[in-house]
Amino acid sequence: MIFLPGLGETTQLVRLETAGLETAFNVRFLMLSPQELSSWDILSQQVVDLTQTELETEQPKSVYLCGECFGACLALKVLLKAPQLFDRIILINPASSFNRLPWTHLTSLFTDWFPQHIYQIFSDAFLPFLASSNRISPTNRQILLQSVKSAPLKASAQRLSLLREFRMDKTQLQQLNQPFLIITSKADLILPSFTEAQRLVRSIPNARMVNLPNSGHACLLEEEEINLFEIMEAANF
Repeated sequence: MIFLPGLGETTQLVRLETAGLETAFNVRFLMLSPQELSSWDILSQQVVDLTQTELETEQPKSVYLCGECFGACLALKVLLKAPQLFDRIILINPASSFNRLPWTHLTSLFTDWFPQHIYQIFSDAFLPFLASSNRISPTNRQILLQSVKSAPLKASAQRLSLLREFRMDKTQLQQLNQPFLIITSKADLILPSFTEAQRLVRSIPNARMVNLPNSGHACLLEEEEINLFEIMEAANF
């Protein structure tokens, strides 16, 4: 499994999100450095190249591509470049609707003009929108907060800019023939994830949706409730 995480995630956070997958998968996850300010085209080609390098030595029976939020958009871009590399696709609360949200231009102003220390203060206020305190342990909550605060302002601004630029029309989505599992959080306060998942399911030929009715955007950190591997098993995926 190639796992493409969301914005500004740390190794510690991604290991929490992918816990349990090692039962059935050899997991590889992509971490973008703070200095990585490349375009969608370059980022997606890098993922393709890294995957091909892995497959030269691993030679697995099947390859899953999983993307969360920003990573889900990157996964879709990767699939347009090299669909033959991947057998099954999982998208978790994809940020593919970001460019259609009215507040994205305000986000642009914020990330372009606010100094780093104000940006980090804002991160504290932003946390309740990512995950409800009653659905995430204090430890995971602290790890999530540290991850958000550790993201440099310049890198965050550039990746939000990529999300504003992200486009994939229905014709392109209809070209994707692999089985898709789209996991969505009905209580996502950041993105209209449920509505976007419905749109993607209508456009991608072999896609189906799993709805988490009480989960927030950072659903994979709700350790008492949510486990990606168990979701896949329950969905026979």
